[in-house]
Amino acid sequence: DFINNLTHELKTPAFSISLLAKLLRQALGAGDRKRSEEYLGLLEGENEQLKGHIDKVLELASLEAGHPQLKFQELELHPMLETTVRQYRHKAESQGGELNFRPQAGRSRLMADERYLSTAVRNLLDNALLYGGETPRITVSTLNQGKHILLSVADNGPGIALRDQRSIFRKFHRLSGGDIHNTKGFGLGLSFTREIARTHGGTVSVKSEVGQGSVFTIVLPVIHS
Repeated sequence: DFINNLTHELKTPAFSISLLAKLLRQALGAGDRKRSEEYLGLLEGENEQLKGHIDKVLELASLEAGHPQLKFQELELHPMLETTVRQYRHKAESQGGELNFRPQAGRSRLMADERYLSTAVRNLLDNALLYGGETPRITVSTLNQGKHILLSVADNGPGIALRDQRSIFRKFHRLSGGDIHNTKGFGLGLSFTREIARTHGGTVSVKSEVGQGSVFTIVLPVIHS
């Protein structure tokens, strides 16, 4: 199943690139500059998507093998989250929704690889947008609990059945409702997020009820002054 799903994920952008390349060639031949620029932009986007899939597979393999290329340093979590939320807010608003940030943690300094941790948060936001319906309502929040910080992403999506909640962090997990591609499946994103949390000495979990949305929470140790 993993190979089949991975092949599908890679073939989709590869097919789009092939089609767009043909359309671009036709537009260039016809001297249509406007369409040529449009196809070129789409082509670049599909290429980035394909590159992203490949990079994620390689990075996940490295994490699971215990040989990650992480660079840990002191990081203030809130500024990173503010930047990420700002970058994603327009996506939510373009769907008629909203994305809010509620930093409630008084202590948010931790040892982390900023690039990897940012990717983990982006994976959660990508899922929230995919499952948020026509008007996604998403909230990113933080809270201290003992020696840890809880980073949560809440959405107003359809929710996840209890029987699926323990297994959605597996690579290309199929939801009970059917094929992963028909349901915009979780792909590698949540599995990658789980491994990132683990390498940072933390965990990731989900709380959800069908019809009531979902809350994904990453728990990480903070630095004490």
